[in-house]
This record gives sequence, C-alpha cells and structure tokens, in this order.
Amino acid sequence: MNKNFTKEVALIAVPVALQSMLQSSFSMIDQIMVGQLGEQSIAAVEIAAKPGFIYAFVIGAIGAIAGIMISQYIGKGDKLAEEKSICLNFLVMLITGMLFSGVALGCSNSFVKLFTSDEFVVITGGSYLRIITWTFIPLGISNIFGVALRCRGKSTLPLYVSFASAVVNTGLNYLLIFEIAKCHSLV
Repeated sequence: MNKNFTKEVALIAVPVALQSMLQSSFSMIDQIMVGQLGEQSIAAVEIAAKPGFIYAFVIGAIGAIAGIMISQYIGKGDKLAEEKSICLNFLVMLITGMLFSGVALGCSNSFVKLFTSDEFVVITGGSYLRIITWTFIPLGISNIFGVALRCRGKSTLPLYVSFASAVVNTGLNYLLIFEIAKCHSLV
C-alpha cells in the first residue's frame, strides 16, 4: 500500500473521527448534568432532544451530498462550480434550519405532549426545546463550512472548532442547567 496515500487518509479521517466523537459528547454531557436533577428532568430533555436528533440526521445528509458535489468540482478544477455548490448547500442548510427552528419554536410544548401528559415534563421539555432550537441554524452553517474545509484537505480546523464548541457547550450547560435549576429550586 502506498504510504503517502495512507498518510493522506489518516490526516483526513482522524480529525473527522475525533470531531464526530466530540459532537456525540454534547448529548452525553447534557444527560450527565441533567441526570442530577431527577427522572422528570431526564425525560424532559430526552423528549425535547428528538427534533434536534432528526435535524442532525437531516443536516448530516445535506453535508454528505455537499461533500460529494464540492469534491467533484474540486477534482474537475471548476472553482466557480465549487463556490456555487457551497453557496447552494449553504442556502439549503439555512432553509432547513429555519424550517426546523420555526416548527420547534412554534410547537415545543405540543411536541412534548405527544410523548407524555406529565405537566412538569411538558413545561420543562418545551423550555429546553425552545433553547436548543437556537443552535439549529449555527449547527447547519458550521456543518457546511466544515464539509467545504474537509474537501479542501483542511480537516483539522473543523476539529478545533468542535473542541471549542464542546468546551463552550459544557460551560453553558452548567450555567443553564444548574443555575436556572437553582432559580427554580430544582437543585
């Protein structure tokens, strides 16, 4: 096997794998912290996170399609088509994020009621869903930019951004979960 090829694959695959692991840690950190508030809080977060999970799946698919398109244009040396592809996929991601955000913001409590009649879970889950909805559009934008950078062989920059996001996410989790819980006498 060609050592240069193996090295090139590793330079792309390792940062992408680490970035994926970091992104997966977001929900795990949420669950660990919320777990300290009790079963109803865990249920509220678990139910409210479902639209975010579906959204992550959809933007992952959009990102995969964008990666294929961008890579093909890079391979052809067609810079204009590459830039148009990035812009088009950015627009698709933005529209998708706006649709998911609009539905989630407009129907947050109703969505949670589909899964439970527990009033505490409905109110808490609805509040959580309205908060995490604000992450949908930035997550989609970072996805497209990350794909474009990886297609250009710059896979470490999205990894660094994901690391910084994990740190910020953990800090904000602490503030939003425990400090708000203190205000509501849940801790």
